Amino acid sequence: MKPHLTEDEILEFMALMPGAPRPEHLAECAECERRVSVLSGALGGFRESAIAWAAMRQPAVKVPAAPGWWQPRPLWALAVVAVALIAAVPTYRHYSAMNGPVSADNPAADAALLRQVDAQISRSVPGPMEPLLSLVEWNTGATETTGSNQ
Repeated sequence: MKPHLTEDEILEFMALMPGAPRPEHLAECAECERRVSVLSGALGGFRESAIAWAAMRQPAVKVPAAPGWWQPRPLWALAVVAVALIAAVPTYRHYSAMNGPVSADNPAADAALLRQVDAQISRSVPGPMEPLLSLVEWNTGATETTGSNQ
């Protein structure tokens, strides 16, 4: 009969490594079978303990609810929208009162607007700069040549 398996041989058999001892010896030797079953039970207990520990440490996964088209909004957001609408109405009324009604069927107003645009475009200098014209001399004659005589 072959001597009992060493610890390394038992570990190789448990790991199913190539060259592991034949299971025939385990069938013949009650002592080696007992040692393998003790090691197998210890490893199985360790595996179950590790899985239980990991499950205990793992945070619970919370699945968010599917977003709907209507979500409750904070009350302050609704208050901001209400204040904006309340402020917009008087501003709009003031603006429309200052500019008057716009009519596309008023040819006299259109002609007056075109005359005003034409007057602004035909100016050589913008209105605010007109006082500066007296400081500038315009030399519209022939250009003077200065330099050496050749």
